[in-house]
Amino acid sequence: MELTGLSTLLFAILILMLKPGAVMLTSMSLAMEGRWRSILAFWGGFLTLHTCSYYFFLTTLSVLPQGYGIIFLFMKAIASVLFVVLGVKGLESHYAQDVESSEILEKKIEKKNYLHTFMMGGFLQISNPYDYVFILTVIPAVLGKTSFTFLEITVLNFLVIGMGVLINALYIIPILKFRERFMSPDLLKNIKKYTSIMLILIGLYIFSTMFFRGAMVSTEMFSNVLDPSQQQNAVYMKKE
Repeated sequence: MELTGLSTLLFAILILMLKPGAVMLTSMSLAMEGRWRSILAFWGGFLTLHTCSYYFFLTTLSVLPQGYGIIFLFMKAIASVLFVVLGVKGLESHYAQDVESSEILEKKIEKKNYLHTFMMGGFLQISNPYDYVFILTVIPAVLGKTSFTFLEITVLNFLVIGMGVLINALYIIPILKFRERFMSPDLLKNIKKYTSIMLILIGLYIFSTMFFRGAMVSTEMFSNVLDPSQQQNAVYMKKE
């Protein structure tokens, strides 16, 4: 994997994770009650299905041959639209609605039924279509490849999980320690607004890369077109 593409992907994932969503808000709701065991069970189910989805979809994606024609341009287009849509929806949605959704899910989590909590985390993962679109479009588009080895998938999954645990810990640990005195609704609302703007900017950046010549070459759109240096050599050979 190219280091530049990997760093861009990790930055995009970081911005996505900073945006409070149903998973994070549910974990924060449990943290407000000091139920750290339920948080571990909830995240255990979520990460288990998350890992399975990474291996399944990226392995399935590798069935496509390397450099499969124009597919990268479609992936970049879908990826850019995904980020812009997520950003716009984040700006349009009301924080109160997100809190209400997380409270409904949190009420379903019984204090002593950790298996049920584990299953709820897994269900939330498999019911999120944006995660599948991210795996199938954003990762290949940013990294510029559709074939991933088992080791590469493992590294990607480890990095994403590591970032997820770190970001959520930054939210949850202070809440567990200080509870309601630390995180205010206004603070979370501002975080969501700025991260939504960042998502839109990332989407526009990915869209702009569609017009770089390197992106076109990677899709083999210019496979029948000579490189400028090759054209010059061809002219010299013709004169001789």
